[in-house]
Amino acid sequence: LNLSVEEADRASKAAGALYSSNWGDSMEDAAERTGIVLSSLQDLRGQSADEIARMTGLFSAFADGFEIDMARASQVAGQMVKTGMAKDAEEAVDLLTVAFQRVPAAVREDVLDATDEYGPFFEQLGISGEAAMTMLVNASEKGMFGIDKTGDALKEFTIRATDMSTTTGAAYETLGLNQLTMTNELLAGGDRAEAAFAKIMEGLTGIQDPAKQSQAALALFGTPLEDLGTSEIPQFISMLSNMGGGLGDVAGATQRMGDTMSNSASANISAFLRTLEAGATEAIGGQVLPALNEVTGVLVRDWGP
Repeated sequence: LNLSVEEADRASKAAGALYSSNWGDSMEDAAERTGIVLSSLQDLRGQSADEIARMTGLFSAFADGFEIDMARASQVAGQMVKTGMAKDAEEAVDLLTVAFQRVPAAVREDVLDATDEYGPFFEQLGISGEAAMTMLVNASEKGMFGIDKTGDALKEFTIRATDMSTTTGAAYETLGLNQLTMTNELLAGGDRAEAAFAKIMEGLTGIQDPAKQSQAALALFGTPLEDLGTSEIPQFISMLSNMGGGLGDVAGATQRMGDTMSNSASANISAFLRTLEAGATEAIGGQVLPALNEVTGVLVRDWGP
């Protein structure tokens, strides 16, 4: 990982603390988990050993609880932070935890893949992490197909809604919006794009004629929306218009799940024994080994190698 001496020392202590907390099959596994998280969340390298252990514990709870590859999970969380879907890695893994708790087990990997693939498009449209995950959770009702097509429709929207084409212009006219203004607002990103997207969805929702609503939506979202089925267009528009706050209490979700997983007699006994083991290892490493090294140095000096 190209860590400095100080960073490596903190990572080593974090691995010991992680193992003592009953995460990992062995001390080597705990060290590997710590390295995995540090490789994806490089900002964590400057944190304390306790913080590194805490964050690695959260990702261990997520990976073990949902039987998901930990390297993949931490990589996607890092991507979520980079694209603004989450303010930090803890919020990212909490969003993933709550989403995974609400979708069928068969499509959890698909939600992870969609979060990774479509994150840049969520960012471009100013869609928050919770809104994006709410959208993917709702789309999972149609399985992997629904998740993929919803993501593809948003990706297509980022292209069509800003291409200044005649078809797009006609859709904006139907919505009563100015094409150039909406294009500039969407391309600005951030809050401006979020407000523009909300205004467009409000316009689509307000169209009473089903045929005109379908025509405008297809002009903006393209073939992926058509693949979902034209009869589903009103539901799709409604989903995109009501995404905020749909996941409930997100903060601390992974910690709560990890606490539940650890709250058993056998887990508590295991954690106690591991703490003793880690303490003994630290004592040997900190006291016995330096003494042996000193003796070895004397022997080498006086008697040769």
